[in-house]
Amino acid sequence: MRISYYLSIVIIFSLVLLAGCENAVKQPEQNGPITTDSSNGSTWMYTDNTGNFWYMYQLDYSNAINSIISFNADPYSSIIAGGDKGIIIKSVDGGGTWSVDTTSAGKQSIRSMSGTGVDLNGVAVGNGGTILLTNTDGGSWTKVTGPTSVDLLSVKFDAFSGVGFATGGNGTLIGSSDRGYSWNLIFSNPGSSIVYRNAAFATSKTASIAGDSGATGKAFLLLTVDGGLTWGPASYPPLNGIYLYSISFLDSLNGMAVGSAGTILKTTDAGWTWTQRYANIPNNLFAVVYTNEVCMAAGSKIIIRSYDLGETWNTSSIDSANGNLFSIFRLDAGNYFVAGE
Repeated sequence: MRISYYLSIVIIFSLVLLAGCENAVKQPEQNGPITTDSSNGSTWMYTDNTGNFWYMYQLDYSNAINSIISFNADPYSSIIAGGDKGIIIKSVDGGGTWSVDTTSAGKQSIRSMSGTGVDLNGVAVGNGGTILLTNTDGGSWTKVTGPTSVDLLSVKFDAFSGVGFATGGNGTLIGSSDRGYSWNLIFSNPGSSIVYRNAAFATSKTASIAGDSGATGKAFLLLTVDGGLTWGPASYPPLNGIYLYSISFLDSLNGMAVGSAGTILKTTDAGWTWTQRYANIPNNLFAVVYTNEVCMAAGSKIIIRSYDLGETWNTSSIDSANGNLFSIFRLDAGNYFVAGE
């Protein structure tokens, strides 16, 4: 009876999604390209089978969707996305219809969003040091004064401790110990070419940062094991000319990082050491989500998936995407959103 109930929910959700998407295109996506036209707006994709088949349409609210999230314990009841020029959109029917917020962020692009560990609470960060906080599931947002005005590229919270990190240019890392209500500068290097592009937690105390330096032309990975009080270099292969854009941890030990030129790195010791894996693609990879059922990465008109902890990868060309795919969000088993330009 319980299985039938959840199956019914999934079927209803899929029907609502498709009914609300006038531009939806049902196109099987194995290892071949999708060729539907989505030349305007931003690319939005949905799968209910871990990417074997994608529904694809466009959103006309922004030229790029940079982040997808849900702050609700039931993600089917609330999906939020942020994009260029300060656009924040919200759907309460699985993506069929959207409400649009064009004022909370001003014209500053939203680059990343994260839940804080409390139901209906979340943080969005973006250009110009923008930090927004909601405790109403995105119904309203409050601007939080932060310690920097540099562009913030990512934000991530540990749900248990409420500690969060936001990363950005000029070697900037800021932290919050109260689920986003206040922020402090951890370190900054004004005028430098260092960029911290992404952060992710393995445990409440252990987290990794991916970054790069224009001065050396190399990417790097940093590690903390004391909740961000101190940071040090991890062990990783040479990353000359590489940018690392995204990190995701499956659990307290296993993580994946992706970046430019098809770069894939894997850790099995909570971020202390990283080793290279290969999908044999030249495409940049901007987002990765690592779950028990699949590790999925998205990038320059491409989605790759691994079902064996990153050892081998299936490649799907998304030729009809307007450009880069920047964000992946997992609703539950088999169900994922992907969005970008």
